[in-house]
Parts: sequence; C-alpha cells; structure tokens
Amino acid sequence: MALFDVIAFTFTLALIGGFIYGVIYVVNLVNQSVESTKANLKSKGMDISANGMSVKTDKYVDRQDYIDATQRKIMGVMEASSFKKGGEAVSPGLNDSGSEESRRRRNIFHRK
Repeated sequence: MALFDVIAFTFTLALIGGFIYGVIYVVNLVNQSVESTKANLKSKGMDISANGMSVKTDKYVDRQDYIDATQRKIMGVMEASSFKKGGEAVSPGLNDSGSEESRRRRNIFHRK
C-alpha cells in the first residue's frame, strides 16, 4: 500500500509539473511572437510601445496635395448622393435625368 501511495504521489507531482511547464512554454512562445511582430512592424516604420504607437512616414504632404485630395473626396460624395427635387431624385451636377427605367427604380420607395 505504501508503494502505491508513493507512485501515485510521484505521478501527481509529475502531472502538475508538466502542466506548469506547458503554461510557461506557451507564455514564452507568445512573448517571442509579440516581440517578433514588434520588430517586424518597427522595420516597416511602425513603433509600438507601452505609451502607444508611432508611424514613420517618408512622404511630406503639402497644402496643395491636401486640398486636391479633399476636393476629390467631396466630388465623389456629391456624385454618389442624390437630392429629392420635385418628387424625383436628381444627382447634383448632372443635367440629364436618366432613363425611364432608372427613374422608375429611384421612385419605387417614394410615396405616391
């Protein structure tokens, strides 16, 4: 009986030790992966620290580029939107009212 107790105790200790070793191994593996990812991002110009993230850019954006990009986005939004004018949806900046099929599709959800 005493030999069985020693074997059971040894097996239990080995099982607990193996579990603890497995947890430590997984934690170290995750930490190595995080450090590898940080080093990879740092080589691409992104630095991640406890205080936040900083991004290095090589391109300097001047005022004219900023204005051009803003105007392009505004024109894209205006072309994608429509205003209701006299019961018919009309796209801003476009003079033609479209085909009969497109007018019928646009008015399908309007009240009559």
